[in-house]
Amino acid sequence: MSVKPSRRELDYIVILYELEAIPGTNKLVGPQIISKKLGVDPSTAVIMLKKLYRKGYVKYRRRRGYALTVKGLKVVEEVVWRHRILEVFYVEYLGLEVEEACCLARETDLHTPVQVIERLSKYIGKPKCCPHGKPIPYPR
Repeated sequence: MSVKPSRRELDYIVILYELEAIPGTNKLVGPQIISKKLGVDPSTAVIMLKKLYRKGYVKYRRRRGYALTVKGLKVVEEVVWRHRILEVFYVEYLGLEVEEACCLARETDLHTPVQVIERLSKYIGKPKCCPHGKPIPYPR
């Protein structure tokens, strides 16, 4: 049985995803960039990135940086999919402002069953992008 990453671990994985540090791109991101994006000390970022490395979510190249592994990409795509589907629903069907929808989606995305997200996605027409204009990755 594998343990799912915590919300804080997911924050780091999502940052790598958004910076396109994904398998096959050869783009690596240093802990300084990640720490700035998350508003944490660089040493805190290094500690978390090492933890994610040990769990197999990220790979590390000395003096070059970090990128997602295939395992990390699979996890992040599901979380981003859940989050962005909820954002679309909250904005287009409930009339919330984009940032309010984003905050609410963050509070509920990990707790909403996959079956509900799948049905919601179908109900709203399987949108291609979220209200921020970012593409919605559909799980494989």
